[in-house]
Amino acid sequence: MPENTGLLDLERVVRENYAIVSGAHDTASVCQPILDYAVHCAGCPVAEVWSVDPRNRRLILLAQQSQRPITSLQKDLLDFDTSFTGATAETIQVTAFKGLEQYQSRTFENPELRDEFNLQGMLS
Repeated sequence: MPENTGLLDLERVVRENYAIVSGAHDTASVCQPILDYAVHCAGCPVAEVWSVDPRNRRLILLAQQSQRPITSLQKDLLDFDTSFTGATAETIQVTAFKGLEQYQSRTFENPELRDEFNLQGMLS
């Protein structure tokens, strides 16, 4: 898990790339700088970008990058109301979760990924 000093830099990178989203940009060109920064600069073992589907109240995986190949089964849909990432999407604030235990009725919804990378926390 990156230190809090990286939180502000990651938040800046996310905001800069979010600001350039328009019909002229494809998903990869918007997501890649965020993923690159998270994995290569902030030291995150795994980075993912999710999109919100408000009608079905779910999150859809748009892009993913990791420090090494992922071998566990990947989830490409998360429940908006029960996942950590859903809490972040709901508040629209970058949030650091120090542990991956249940938090206010929300859970880390991919235990296989957590175990494979020995994840101890997450930045969402």
